[in-house]
Amino acid sequence: MAKRLISLRELDGIEGLIEHHLKLQERIEALDAEAAQFDVPAQDALELSYKANRLKNDLAATLEHLLARVGR
Repeated sequence: MAKRLISLRELDGIEGLIEHHLKLQERIEALDAEAAQFDVPAQDALELSYKANRLKNDLAATLEHLLARVGR
């Protein structure tokens, strides 16, 4: 029987990270667009950017771990 390279739980986790990151990016873009209308800095955009970067780093680490496991 072939060994599964990635579990459904891991795949769901990766999908969740990607979806959350996309939602954050959309929110950041919306905040920037709203702020640009009034020529003011976007409130909370910096904090959301930090969260998005952490998610991107988590996703990259997860994918690197899976790649290393598959390479064995």
